[in-house]
Amino acid sequence: MKLAGQRERLFDGACSLCRAEQEFAVIAGSDTRRYYHCDACSLIFVDPRDYLSPPEQIARYRTHQNSIHSAGYVAFLRRIVDPMLPYLDTSMRGLDFGCGPGPTLSLLVERQGIACANYDPFFAPNELQPPYDFIFATECFEHFTD
Repeated sequence: MKLAGQRERLFDGACSLCRAEQEFAVIAGSDTRRYYHCDACSLIFVDPRDYLSPPEQIARYRTHQNSIHSAGYVAFLRRIVDPMLPYLDTSMRGLDFGCGPGPTLSLLVERQGIACANYDPFFAPNELQPPYDFIFATECFEHFTD
């Protein structure tokens, strides 16, 4: 394994966000996967060879205890929902992108009389029906690979 602080070229040599071609700094992560830092855009990302397969992702998500019945998870989501409520009204239609196996954010919004659909590529692969007046995307961008 490479040591943090060394530089390494990826197999395609390009950042998945800004497409800069460079040698990337190897950084220490919280696990055994390889992490890199892009000097051009500052993205920190996992080596594509370490991506989890879809079945591995689903298995990991199923270990989460995130639901409307989890007081801790509801409190976590309220930190994004509550500050947004003054900007939303009942004429609007929203989307919880990446809702996971236990949609909760949409329920918190709907309790305020505001429509909010769910989408998740694994657990709620509903057809998206834009336009949406707002989109919540909590805890999902770090899972994007492109």
